[in-house]
Amino acid sequence: MPPPAADLKLLVYDLDGTLVDAFEDIWRAVNVVLGRFGLAELPFETVKSFVGEGAATLIRRCLGQEHGGRFEEIYGAFRTYYTENPSRRARLYPGVARTLDQLRERGLRQAILTNKPHEITLPLCRRLGLAERVEGIWGERSDAPHKPDPEALLQIVRHFGLEAAQCAMVGDGQADHQVARAAGAPMIAVTWGVLSAAQARGLRPALVIDQMEELAAWLDHAAGGTH
Repeated sequence: MPPPAADLKLLVYDLDGTLVDAFEDIWRAVNVVLGRFGLAELPFETVKSFVGEGAATLIRRCLGQEHGGRFEEIYGAFRTYYTENPSRRARLYPGVARTLDQLRERGLRQAILTNKPHEITLPLCRRLGLAERVEGIWGERSDAPHKPDPEALLQIVRHFGLEAAQCAMVGDGQADHQVARAAGAPMIAVTWGVLSAAQARGLRPALVIDQMEELAAWLDHAAGGTH
């Protein structure tokens, strides 16, 4: 069952695959760095499937067991390259800006929790107009928990002075489902990112949406159409 709309005070969004389509930038950055080390390029869908649990996990998956011993140098090179070339092709998914504006007008608080490195996340969110639409942005840092550690979400809940049940995680990947479940928050799954609609539904989230506009429409309907 979807969470009671009246109980929701905060929506915490994943970034890549939920609000932003940055997969081409990530794919190109991975292959540029692999090429520098004489390794074969990877197909777009392969790299996309590896996204969601942080840059280190992404590179480990790209290297596999065969090249895992070269992780440190390749990971360092990737962080440097991607920091310098973060968002040439990244764009908001359809309906994102309008939906965030609508929900803010309705009094819902909104934040971003991503496993994308924080130093890349902030300028990307500023360039795409997300920073001005949310009340907080939490990217991946070496000194802080990240998804699927429940503390990654709970620290945001506490920041807003709320309980986990008053917050919903909105995301596309396994780590989003895991962090919501571990933190005791309802999960709203989107179907345009890493997981297919069938995969998302198989994880039994509180709600599944196929377009961003459905989020505002659901909240409007659940609240009795008063907005």
